[in-house]
Amino acid sequence: AQVMRELSMRARAAAALDEDIADALAALGPERELAERLAAVGRHRARTGEILEQVEDALVAADFDALAIGIRSWARLADGSELAKALPPAGDRPRDASALLGRLPAAMPYLALGMDIEGMGGLAHLRSVLATMPEGDRLRLPEWLDRAQDKVKGVQVAVYPSKLGIMAGGLLNDASLVVATDDPGALRGALRAWISEQAGDRDGVRTEATWEESRQLKDGTSASAFALKETVVEQGARRFEELLVRQLVLGTRGLHGFAREVPGALVVTFSQRQDVLDRATAAATAATGLSAEPTVRAMIPWLVPDADAIGLVGLGQRLAAARQVASLIPGGNPAIIPDAPAGLEPIAFAVRSKGATWEAALVVPSRVIGVGFDAARAANAPPATDLPDDSPAERPASSPTRAPAAP
Repeated sequence: AQVMRELSMRARAAAALDEDIADALAALGPERELAERLAAVGRHRARTGEILEQVEDALVAADFDALAIGIRSWARLADGSELAKALPPAGDRPRDASALLGRLPAAMPYLALGMDIEGMGGLAHLRSVLATMPEGDRLRLPEWLDRAQDKVKGVQVAVYPSKLGIMAGGLLNDASLVVATDDPGALRGALRAWISEQAGDRDGVRTEATWEESRQLKDGTSASAFALKETVVEQGARRFEELLVRQLVLGTRGLHGFAREVPGALVVTFSQRQDVLDRATAAATAATGLSAEPTVRAMIPWLVPDADAIGLVGLGQRLAAARQVASLIPGGNPAIIPDAPAGLEPIAFAVRSKGATWEAALVVPSRVIGVGFDAARAANAPPATDLPDDSPAERPASSPTRAPAAP
């Protein structure tokens, strides 16, 4: 507790300094934007100091294994503190953490995240907890989920590499979003209403919204189909960087996809490819998807038991995507992005917050550390220099001479 109080005092002192500098900069017109950013940093540090004051005990441990480095952190909050009151009580028995990724397709993603919203007290309660955290307002769920927040029991989402490539299909082309609920129809209705409301002209961009309640697919099944088509109608309404990022995320067609109800969930994809929808639907109904993948199954015991949220970061997939983007952007240089070995394991993390305690785990596989080490070594290697013209390595070998004959 004494250490936490000391850290809290330092955070508050840094916050006060940030605010003083921000006030001084605010008086200068050209520096007003910088002053606002610095003031935001000050508020973040001040809130961090307030949170640290509420921590009674804390522990951080690192496990250096041949396969990975595991980092675990644990904190106990003071009885009656603001955060302790905000956290839900511990359950009667631990939940199966692997279930948080069980409704996603079993392929290695760029990113996967599973959250037990019901176990965290519901979406409205989760938002109230996040409001107490520094920068917690930045963590947002899609707006249409907020409209049916009392119906949401859990969220699982994963973004996978696509055969169409990033520039054509976008990062979300093979993505799968599964929202666990007892009322899939209500969630589909919330999505339909949100899509319809996006139509119209805003800030120089015209949006056309379409929703098909039941589109017949090639295999005889059906799904709701949606699309938002944007057209820039005022010059300069969108910067080139904005357009590029949007294409990288959504592809050339913009936001579009399918929505399908399955028992206990709503499945949403961000392309209108039936193969993507079929994989997402199969995984959502089998409930043994990504968590049954051998690498993921082996990593879960390293994480926090009874987790509220579990995430995977596929570094190998991200590096491959970065090289692809760099090769397509004018001036990009794919050579500066390190290669990842085949089958590189993901980075995994998990968080649990129950009964006035907070616990987190991070697992970084050894081969991921190796990729980072090799990249750092290559970046700091001295540049290759040409040998001088008279170098022995450059001088042609002399012709062999015959030994002198004996007299």
